[in-house]
Amino acid sequence: MTESVAEAVHQRTGNMPARLLVMNGKSLATTADAALKPEDLQHLPSLMAKPQAVLWDRENHQLLYVVATRDGMARIVVRTSQTVGRQNDRADVLVSVSRVSAQSLEAAIADGMIDILEGHVEVNK
Repeated sequence: MTESVAEAVHQRTGNMPARLLVMNGKSLATTADAALKPEDLQHLPSLMAKPQAVLWDRENHQLLYVVATRDGMARIVVRTSQTVGRQNDRADVLVSVSRVSAQSLEAAIADGMIDILEGHVEVNK
């Protein structure tokens, strides 16, 4: 997570993100199967390191990483600063991966449901 994204999350929530991303392999496998091919899933860290865009879901208070895959676009949903484990550690949790169209993201941005924090959403017209 970049400094500017971390600061944008802090401004919106009052909490600094943990900047430690965790994911449950079982739930990720369930959601990712439909969105990513196995080779894309293997490259998930590098896809997230260089997303096409990082968005803020205003309703659900979650980060949306928009990444290009071999056959389209995917949205990676991250909940920031969650309590995990028995020690009540703070982490950012990867919640789901799903296919997404640029048109649906553009509509949500236009409707004020999503803010662009970094990057851009390209709509092929």
